[in-house]
Amino acid sequence: MKRSSRYAELARRLPGIGTSVLAHRLRKLESAGLVERKVGAVGVGVKYVVTERGLGLGDTLVALRRWGVTYLIDPSADGVDRHSYDIRYVEGIDELEDAEFGLVVDGRPSVLRFRHGHLDHTVGVPTHPVLVVHTTAGFMDRWAAGTSSWDDGLHCGEVELTGPRGQWGRWLAATGYLLAYRRERNGRDADSPVAQQ
Repeated sequence: MKRSSRYAELARRLPGIGTSVLAHRLRKLESAGLVERKVGAVGVGVKYVVTERGLGLGDTLVALRRWGVTYLIDPSADGVDRHSYDIRYVEGIDELEDAEFGLVVDGRPSVLRFRHGHLDHTVGVPTHPVLVVHTTAGFMDRWAAGTSSWDDGLHCGEVELTGPRGQWGRWLAATGYLLAYRRERNGRDADSPVAQQ
């Protein structure tokens, strides 16, 4: 959480967490001096803001993200066949139709199946992908470190697409990178500028 967030937004981005658990964890973070509550004007509500002390954990969190990228490159790296992710924190995700996607990192393919707000990630070649994204472990490391975004990679050629470019926003939403997703009135996917921080 690099930016300030309201309680409802945090609850939406952490699907499955109970309200009492979230409230308890926020109180613990506040008492540890990692976040502080900022009361806004009437009707605006309370925002939780990361403190200087909390920002000091930035390098640790980047290291954890870089470690976690191992499982995006090779979803079987921990000996499990499949990893499942709850993507329901993405605003508007219910509008996203079920689909199969591909991710190929340094020639190693994996399948991403999005269904009803959940994403399953397995090793293998997708059979009917709407879009396949090709990249390198080097890019994935920079993405995990926060020094490059998926769009940056696409623009500079470190990320290449097989399939219709119009599916890019759909891939970003299905993989949980976007915080908001919307479909255009004509039923096509619209790229959303709201991405994970």
